[in-house]
Amino acid sequence: MTAHKPRPRRSFIFTPGLRPDMFPKALASGSDIVCVELEDGIAPKDKAEARQRALALFETSQVDDGVERIVRINSIRERFGIEDVNAILATDTPPFGYALFALKAASPSLPMGKTYRAAWAVVAIFTLAITILYLVPGIVTLVPSLL
Repeated sequence: MTAHKPRPRRSFIFTPGLRPDMFPKALASGSDIVCVELEDGIAPKDKAEARQRALALFETSQVDDGVERIVRINSIRERFGIEDVNAILATDTPPFGYALFALKAASPSLPMGKTYRAAWAVVAIFTLAITILYLVPGIVTLVPSLL
């Protein structure tokens, strides 16, 4: 397992999910993060098409070109947000990362400090799980070997 040195992010660019022709331009822009937009600027009648086009960017594994690719989904308090989450979870290579500030829409009364403090538990659980899988790699192949 190779350790990656954290790097600061300087820039962030959005591109509309309906415009896959703009994805390569955004990726070549020199920005550290390219965010494919499914929320703002996408009319309700175009949400499903934007989702389908946006997720096409994530169909293959991300190349190590220094540009992070993420997708901005609709509010999970609305039907479009739930459909976005379901579509992402159904892919083989989903976008990686979480935008904790977007969770504010799910619970407007919850202070952001509590949101960030709560996220540490999830990060700790993921880290523990990854560590266990790294130390005991046979766990990964155990279930398939039983089938």
